[in-house]
Parts: sequence; C-alpha cells; structure tokens
Amino acid sequence: MTEHINEWLNLPHVAPFVPPCELSIIQRHNEEISNSLNELQLDVLPEPYIGNPNAPIYLLNLNPGFSSRDLEWHSRTDFAKAIRANLAHESLEYPFYFMDPQFAESEGAKWWLKKLWPLVNETNLKSVAKSLFCVEYIGYHSFKYERISPKVSGGYLPTQQYAASLVRGAIQDGKKIVLMRSRAQWFWLVPELEGYPNLVKLNNPQNPCISKNNLDQFQDVLDLISS
Repeated sequence: MTEHINEWLNLPHVAPFVPPCELSIIQRHNEEISNSLNELQLDVLPEPYIGNPNAPIYLLNLNPGFSSRDLEWHSRTDFAKAIRANLAHESLEYPFYFMDPQFAESEGAKWWLKKLWPLVNETNLKSVAKSLFCVEYIGYHSFKYERISPKVSGGYLPTQQYAASLVRGAIQDGKKIVLMRSRAQWFWLVPELEGYPNLVKLNNPQNPCISKNNLDQFQDVLDLISS
C-alpha cells in the first residue's frame, strides 16, 4: 500500500487553518464558489477524521458541518488540543472525542450523539469512542458542501490522498466500513471500496443515523463495539 504524508501535521497555529501544500487550492475554491454558504471555513480547525485509526469500525462521511458556535469551541484550549492530538493520531481517553462528556455541548458532539445514540444506548460512550473511526471526504468545515472542482484541485487534495490511504488500510485489514454519505465521491476517491465485502451502506443516507432501521448490519457493528 502506498504511504501518503499526513499533511495535517503541518497545520498552522493561526488561521487560515490549512496545510501550506493546499492553501492556494482552498483559497481559489472559496473565491470561485457560487454561494457563500458553501465556503470552506478556515477560521476553525479542520476535522478530517475522528478517532483511533486502529478501531474496528470505519465510518465514511462527507465533511464537517459548521455553526457559529464552532468558533467559540475551537478557541477553547482543551478542545483545540484534543483536535490537534487527534490529527496526530495521539492517544486520547475518548479517541472519538465527541463522545467525551466535557465536549458534550459542542455542536459536533450534539450532531454525532444523535447519529450514534443507538450504539451508545446499547453500550456506553467510552466503548463507542474506542471502536469508531470516521474519515471525512473533505476535512474542512462548511455550512453546505460544494465539491472542489478538479480544475482547481488538479485531482485529489494531498489531504484526501492521506484519507484514501487510511481507508485502504482498513480494507487491507478487512475492517467493517460503514458508508454514511457521498457514495459516488468515495468510490471515486477509493475505487477499491466498490465490491468490498465488508462495506455496508445506510438505507437512508439523507439521515445518516447508525440505527437498526437504517443499517442492515447494525447488530454486527454493535457486536464489534461490545467485543
């Protein structure tokens, strides 16, 4: 498997929070988009993945959303420290840090707890936090998503190449992968996903909740968390 550099380790300590290797691409994208709601938010820390990459279950999502309250949370030293530790794959008590009770009032935690509550309800916060690893197709926050044109990016972003390498590692290890959103774009980024026997899709990706009704292999996922 080809290794890719984790460019998130080069994230600046002041805004704009973009690795230098793709700053010009992201700035050009923001200049050319048709709707300001789709602008990538560079005043908050990117969250391209959450959790321990050694977790048994991978979740594939689109990109982190954005709320004005994110600015407040990302300015908190403890929260920013957790995000940066996660970007470096450092050990955290709650690797999927939105399960950490001290961050429960953040907008990200509120969103994730709604989507993962069926799992939390059957187990507990810490077990879920240690068992899930989410990879975002794009790591930058936005109110609404707009694809970065290949004419702007030249193909894949360097950070997307790293995301793809993480997913390919999960495929190589035979891990359970839950495709939450953006099936076509994930298949474009990681063609090996198509036909992968341990890939499962949500019945309703418009509401990406990991529940019995929305995931046919819910019990299999629950068993991996409980084991």
